Amino acid sequence: MPAHRNVALLCPACGHRTTPAPGPGGYVCRRAGCGAELEPSYVEEALPQTVIACVGFTGHGKTLLLTSLLGSLVDGRKHNLGQGALVETINPTAFNLVVQHWQALERGNMPPPTGRAFQAPGICRVQGIDGIPPRNLIFFDVAGGVFDKWDPNATEPGIVSMFGLADVLWVICSALDPQVKPHLQLLMQAYVNHTTSHPGGAALLRRKRVVVTYTKADRLLSALEKLGYADVANYLVDDPAPVDREYRNVLKYVSGRLADFTCKYVPGGPGFHAMCSARFHSLDYAVVSALGCETDGHNRLTQAVNPRRIVDPLMLSLER
Repeated sequence: MPAHRNVALLCPACGHRTTPAPGPGGYVCRRAGCGAELEPSYVEEALPQTVIACVGFTGHGKTLLLTSLLGSLVDGRKHNLGQGALVETINPTAFNLVVQHWQALERGNMPPPTGRAFQAPGICRVQGIDGIPPRNLIFFDVAGGVFDKWDPNATEPGIVSMFGLADVLWVICSALDPQVKPHLQLLMQAYVNHTTSHPGGAALLRRKRVVVTYTKADRLLSALEKLGYADVANYLVDDPAPVDREYRNVLKYVSGRLADFTCKYVPGGPGFHAMCSARFHSLDYAVVSALGCETDGHNRLTQAVNPRRIVDPLMLSLER
């Protein structure tokens, strides 16, 4: 039996790790009750995996962030990962909605709001990034409504297992946006409470990393400047540097500045920061603009879509 069949892989259909079994189209999930087909390239070119769970309240821009990130990765003109970077989708049908939304953005139209970008986990292979070994990225997109009215007895099926599998939690938040009422600590408290209510939950949290990603950065620029974070505002508008040692150093510096901003000015920020620092393996911050421009009030972009700093949360997730 080829060695790759003995490698435990995440099944995108059921969300459990499995060793693949032979199937009509190549391979299938071995787990009882699933049996979903697995892409041959996913099995035969098995790579280390980073599982990213994207969580956030409704209206914080999670789906738009994922659309711009993955659209930018596939379109090599809109990221700073280097000319040798290659991004391939492994289960293309999971990316159908992302592709449709990215095409709408390129035409200058805002895509319609949706609860999530992926109906099933999205898997892509990345390689050729300086200092980062090739790996598979697996994105879980949790519908914002799961956290808007948190009820641990009515959680969506699969949410608990997804949290357990995730290596990195992307907490996606629109900071200082008056239209968004729930604050940052409420989101994380819901997750921590639910996880620690299960045996081994506290130890599970300590193995995970958290990357807070502030969205809608265009609305933050003036506030950042007024509050003494002009260096972060300038970082947002400057052209991104190539991914190298200097970029990584700046990325960590900006993360530290955003941590300070969070504790001083973001509703629920001090409690959130203290909780994550105590509970998780690591905590980093990023700030992005999924569009790079504002809209005209009629769901049209005022300029061509040009995401800003969109790969920063991904690089923070891949760095060790």
